[in-house]
Amino acid sequence: NRICLIKRLLMGKLPTYITRKVRSLSGSTAHVPKSMKTLEKENQTLKCLINSLLQDLENMAGNNDAKESEDDMKINLVMSKKSEIVHVMANGIYIWKLKCISKLKVNCAKFPQACIQSEAFLTSRFGYKMRIFLYLNGDEESSNSFISLYWQLLPHEYDVILNWPFSARLSFTLLPINKCAPPILWSFNSNSETDFQECFRCPAGRPNDVFGISDFAPVSLIESEDYVKDDSLFVKIEYEG
Repeated sequence: NRICLIKRLLMGKLPTYITRKVRSLSGSTAHVPKSMKTLEKENQTLKCLINSLLQDLENMAGNNDAKESEDDMKINLVMSKKSEIVHVMANGIYIWKLKCISKLKVNCAKFPQACIQSEAFLTSRFGYKMRIFLYLNGDEESSNSFISLYWQLLPHEYDVILNWPFSARLSFTLLPINKCAPPILWSFNSNSETDFQECFRCPAGRPNDVFGISDFAPVSLIESEDYVKDDSLFVKIEYEG
């Protein structure tokens, strides 16, 4: 770094006030007879000046680095706020992979009514935005007996161009790892759920009420190798709009 700074010094790429210091020193010694003692004194003075200049430059560089670091931090903070992970369904299908099921089950046992929330996903790039919740130990109605599953519509920037209320059929399947085991399926058609229309209206700046099933699948399936592989569980969501 010091070599680079000295190069900048020699190439004249210094701030004006530093250049004036060098010229002032050069002018004051231009017409003085150069005895050995005088040269040694000038040499020492120049060393002090260069060290001072280097320190000034390092301080300036440090301030710039600090400012750039602060700016980067602000940018990263803004980006992190905007970089919510949202998946897009492929041909109307989204598969949610729940990892570390054994730990999740233990945590849910410690905190009754605790649920696991999926990342948000879209029915298409400019389609409906939604997510699902799983209560591995069941909700209040099916505690320790059944896994409960709930679905929720989320506000999205393209809601204004979509048709409302939400009108579609959604299917939720707990996928078996063992092909001999049956898939666990639950589905609904929003047009038939007349008592829960608040769940299907256009979200007004906040998520809608949830809609789902209390007894989606027996809790015992979490321990079964027929549905759990590498400590992971898979739930498939299908959209038919």
